[in-house]
Amino acid sequence: MIKNNLNRLVYVLKSRLARLTANYKATALLASFHQERLKNLQPLVCSILKCQFISKVILSNHNPDFDVNNWINIEDKRLLVLNQPVRRGPGYCWELAHAENSDYYLLIDDDFLITAEQIKLLIQHLTNEPGITHGITGHYNSKYYQSVEMEVNRLNQIYAITRAHLDEYFQYVEKIKVIDPDAYKAIEPFAHEIILSKTGNGKPKIHNVGPVLRCPTARKPSVAIHQEKDFRSAQEKVVMALEKVMQNQ
Repeated sequence: MIKNNLNRLVYVLKSRLARLTANYKATALLASFHQERLKNLQPLVCSILKCQFISKVILSNHNPDFDVNNWINIEDKRLLVLNQPVRRGPGYCWELAHAENSDYYLLIDDDFLITAEQIKLLIQHLTNEPGITHGITGHYNSKYYQSVEMEVNRLNQIYAITRAHLDEYFQYVEKIKVIDPDAYKAIEPFAHEIILSKTGNGKPKIHNVGPVLRCPTARKPSVAIHQEKDFRSAQEKVVMALEKVMQNQ
């Protein structure tokens, strides 16, 4: 517990330090779901806003039981805070992203306390190799990997993509909607990363950006979405539907 608190203190302090610049622009998205992670939002948004190449940050609260504005005290014209009137899943962020005119997009889970330096490294990998999607954590042959240089079958927690990836994502989503409405309904709450990881012209890559600080609730059953009872069956349903779509292309 003491170690976790010290790591968090270091992260909060680093989130307030000097700003980073680059020659490109990106839109960042962050969703809030559970009250136990609200304390992560202020330092995480600060870290994102340190990156001057982030032209817009969308913080979308997907839990109408609370107002996320009570947990954010930041004045920056790039920040847009939204309180959704109904519960939404993680995949809803891509709906918000689709409405934004941007070359690059970054989606970060609210349990992933990434630094500005790590964000810049990740976006640099995307700009250097824009044909594929990029991240920091992912699965390869059902095994989880974090902050290493490798190809993966599926990204998790943080996603760096281009507009082309986003458009392709929605093409898959619309085709699944036609052939399997139940699988379509499972995408937003449980399985957006399955489809996103199939976009582009190759397997996704994750990257070594140094030590990663995770919220202690990352695997907590009452908080983490991947611990919900319907998670695995919903993901399997989407995998099967996506395979059918890709076979018919």
